[in-house]
Amino acid sequence: MNKSKRIFGILMSFVMVFSIFAGNLSYADTSLSSNTVKYEHNVKIDGVKGGGSGTAYLDLGLKLKKSGNSTATDIDDVEELEKKAEYTVEYNTEKYVLNSIDINNKNVKSTSFKVPDTNEEIFIMFNFRNKSTSLVEIKVYADNEQIAPSNADLEINGKKFAFGDEQIYLTKSKDYPISYNTVDFKFDSMKIDGVKTTSSTINTSKDNISVEIYLTRVTDNRKITVDFKAPTEIKNKIKISSTIENFVLNKEIKIKEGDYTVTFTNIPEDYEVIVRDNGGIVIEKDKSNSTKTKSVYKIALTKTAKVEFGLKSENYKVLIDAPRISSNNRGVEEFNVYTTPSTEVNIKLMDTVDNRELAAKTVKTDLNGKATVKLENTGILTSGGVIVKATAESNNLVAENSVKITSETTKLEVKADEINIGDKKITGTSTGASVKAYIYNTSTKKFTELSEAKVSNGKFEIEHKTGFVNDDQIYIKALNSEDEGVYTVIKTASSVERLYGSTRFITAVKIAKESYPTTDAVVIANGYVSADALAAGPLANELNAPILLVEKDFVAQDVVSYIEESGATKIYIAGGPNSVSDKVITNIKPSASTKTERIYGTDRYETSLKIAEKLVENHNYNKSVIFANGLDDKDADALAASTYATQSKQAIILSRNNATTDKVKAGLKDLNITSAEIVGGPKTLSDKAVTDAGLTLGTRTYGDNRYETSVAIAEKLENVNSIIIANGYKSADALTAASLAKTKNAAILLSAENSITNSQTEFIKSKKPIGTLYIAGGPKSVFDTLEKTLEDLIK
Repeated sequence: MNKSKRIFGILMSFVMVFSIFAGNLSYADTSLSSNTVKYEHNVKIDGVKGGGSGTAYLDLGLKLKKSGNSTATDIDDVEELEKKAEYTVEYNTEKYVLNSIDINNKNVKSTSFKVPDTNEEIFIMFNFRNKSTSLVEIKVYADNEQIAPSNADLEINGKKFAFGDEQIYLTKSKDYPISYNTVDFKFDSMKIDGVKTTSSTINTSKDNISVEIYLTRVTDNRKITVDFKAPTEIKNKIKISSTIENFVLNKEIKIKEGDYTVTFTNIPEDYEVIVRDNGGIVIEKDKSNSTKTKSVYKIALTKTAKVEFGLKSENYKVLIDAPRISSNNRGVEEFNVYTTPSTEVNIKLMDTVDNRELAAKTVKTDLNGKATVKLENTGILTSGGVIVKATAESNNLVAENSVKITSETTKLEVKADEINIGDKKITGTSTGASVKAYIYNTSTKKFTELSEAKVSNGKFEIEHKTGFVNDDQIYIKALNSEDEGVYTVIKTASSVERLYGSTRFITAVKIAKESYPTTDAVVIANGYVSADALAAGPLANELNAPILLVEKDFVAQDVVSYIEESGATKIYIAGGPNSVSDKVITNIKPSASTKTERIYGTDRYETSLKIAEKLVENHNYNKSVIFANGLDDKDADALAASTYATQSKQAIILSRNNATTDKVKAGLKDLNITSAEIVGGPKTLSDKAVTDAGLTLGTRTYGDNRYETSVAIAEKLENVNSIIIANGYKSADALTAASLAKTKNAAILLSAENSITNSQTEFIKSKKPIGTLYIAGGPKSVFDTLEKTLEDLIK
């Protein structure tokens, strides 16, 4: 079936907004006719990819007519377009009109276009709009400097502009007032189609309207309260300094908008200063200047706010039972929290996808330090992306913890043998894969965390070197994975954990959070051009950094939020401006001090070479490399190779099937590379690709297909503790799983949507017991039926 028809010919009865994409962008092999170029295409209707309001893509009857020809051809039947030729777009719909065309993200406001002279596959976006709507393009200027509409807290017709939004479709012939929620700027004037007006209302009498909004900065001083809570005996020892004028704790002060620094020094052992409430300001920890006894925070004041700092102690914790979704999916069953006795604990049910609070409750622990919580009427819940967050405060110390909710009904069990004073170990039985214990001493009011212990044949033994003493109260948790949060108690979760989001970009963020909750660096690549991220896998692993995906000119807010929250201070961009634009880099930086470095060449092959140069020069990589086919439809063999490349200290070089580009050849020679391995079979990449580069051919790792090749690569790995399953024909999820494979010592196996091969089954069995087997991607990539098969397999 034709690819476009296969993807777009699906009507979703209950979905009003389509989110369909025709497939990954890829580069055409230069063996194509020199006069033609392959292309991918998609449609936006009222700004929504694939169509909107129940209208299927194929209803438009799109055709292309080459200049000078009398007949038009259905675009689904056209595989290649003639370079430099003029084409006119025809369509057959009464409801929609073609507003513009994008060729490789370059806008053409016409119903015809000229094909570029390129060997790379081009991407065409046909932008339609409903004839009853107007396209309003928005630009906002604050003190004559352009800012994103979202940064102005701009709303039109009740729509609040999100990060990256610059246009909106509105019903024709109506007046729409603009509202501004920002306190930093005030409205000055607008230009509508170049004509200046002091009105703040847009009239949609035209099909296309250009609106420029001008704001002026509010210069009044801001009021801010800075508070620091800590036990008196500790607080008096800690010194606090700030660049804020007239800085006084626990008192409201007036300061001008700007960037400030607060420094805490003389922090005692086992304590850490944390931000209690950011209250509408941006706060980030300055990792470069913070030490074990010093915490430095940068504050960017944007509105009236309260800054509250607290002290976190390793000796003070709050523990949470694993919450389970209630039978009606509209609440959470009863669960327990544990901390110091007679302490209030603030409980929040949070949707981590959009950082939304679903429910909240405050409970108080009893004399045993236990409180029971039940959250009802929360709306429909699913186990993905929803957490319970608990915050406790005692004697001005703060303890925080969070745990995912689960829909599982089977609870892990743990039973401990009798523990006597002086004993130096805990023994017992558990249905989990491992167990961990916390000791709370009711006299000293301190928590002690013991090391995790494996469960073998249902039994465990946890060592406690100093021995148990009077007033020790012991909490033991059962785990079904090796990487659970350090504070969870009686944590029940499936042995198979699926990491995914609504898009490939959010899936990458989910994987990043699991791999690196905090990080000094991130690697950015285009989510629709797999080659750059493919070659960047070993570099990301060496940097202890996740790979995040963006579009050429757009970055999802989840990506921006992760970079801010993770504390990353440097961003590496894999690929040139045609893959990731400078605009995206500007928008993605959490602060002006964040450093960026772009690594790229003239094409994907030279980009892989540039990444190899970094690995050889900065990370002592070998004089041997791994060759892999760089074309999008043949890159699957290399998807599973990132962990092996990192372990063997070999960079991944992308190549054509039979030859290496001249620039790559020269670059390999300059790096003194002498030999190469190959991942993939001879049909994917010939021996000639290596020998043509003047290198000695080493081993070739491959199987009968991409699934078997992933097993062959996995068998070369050392110390495999986990498995990652990803769809072998949807590369985006497997690409970003490289960082997860590094942190979990995992092998990546490529699978079909609903099955794994016999050799993959035997490989997984050989690695049991497995703490957690991960699935990278949602149920449409790896079916729920396969997830159940995997659960049964690793039991």
